[in-house]
Amino acid sequence: MNRSVVNRVPRYRQPAMLLAAILAIGLAVSALRDDPDRPTSITTDADPGVVHVHGLALNPANGEVMAATHTGLFRLPRGGQAVRVADRYQDTMAFTVTGPDRFLGSGHPDLTETQLVPEGGRPLLGLIQSIDAGQSWQPLSLLGVADFHSLASQHGLVYGLDSTGGRLLVSGDRLNWEPRAQLFALDLAVSPTRPEVVLASDGGMLLASEDGGRSFLLRPGPELAFVEWPSPAVLWGVSLTGEVYLSRDAGTTWTERTGLDGEPESFLATGDELYASVVDGGIVRSTDAGRRWQLHYANGGTVAGR
Repeated sequence: MNRSVVNRVPRYRQPAMLLAAILAIGLAVSALRDDPDRPTSITTDADPGVVHVHGLALNPANGEVMAATHTGLFRLPRGGQAVRVADRYQDTMAFTVTGPDRFLGSGHPDLTETQLVPEGGRPLLGLIQSIDAGQSWQPLSLLGVADFHSLASQHGLVYGLDSTGGRLLVSGDRLNWEPRAQLFALDLAVSPTRPEVVLASDGGMLLASEDGGRSFLLRPGPELAFVEWPSPAVLWGVSLTGEVYLSRDAGTTWTERTGLDGEPESFLATGDELYASVVDGGIVRSTDAGRRWQLHYANGGTVAGR
């Protein structure tokens, strides 16, 4: 059997439904922009809190977990309280931390942030950057053009899955982008030591590239929705139904760990410490390499402003 999937769109199961929902959100935001009598922000009198977590990352400036959500960016210090950053409500679909207080993101703007709403264009953030822990954001490139749903920053490069065209884009300066494989996937991971080795997961199969994402082959192993590559030999993955897997040989073999109690929305691995956002289950944390999980933030928990 030919296992090559060079420039081929992988089969889509539940991710297709996620993509449809995301496109519906974009259309709704467009409708708001087209009607001047409608509100220009999704803010409400009652803070909706942490809703649909698109991305989790650790800020090395203070060791706090950041949650990029459908309703804004939050800090999640230990203690069960989420802290909304800068009273902003942008839908941050893709999110990654590149250094202390330095973030990259993508998605859809809070419509009060005029510098992030392209004039006459689609409400797509392209690539945006914050150098002050999310207090402010600046557009870098592809504003109104690209809607990244996964971003990875490694080796001085930024790798992004653009949902508008089902393509992997790569940039060395965050301004100019090279299109690589046509690829609909949920998540990306890049080898910590080899910039040409890229993994992509779509919920039904794991794809591997040895040429920087220009072509991909199927890789045997568990069906993964999200994948993390925290060190050269260690890979973590989680399935659409919450099974958690660990590889200590860069994905050659996998062992199953204690699963999540529900469907994952996002996943973060930093050494043996793991975090996952679970649909209707809040954000959970493991400090013992996935043997046990504890609640880190409960849905409907308290929200403070910053």
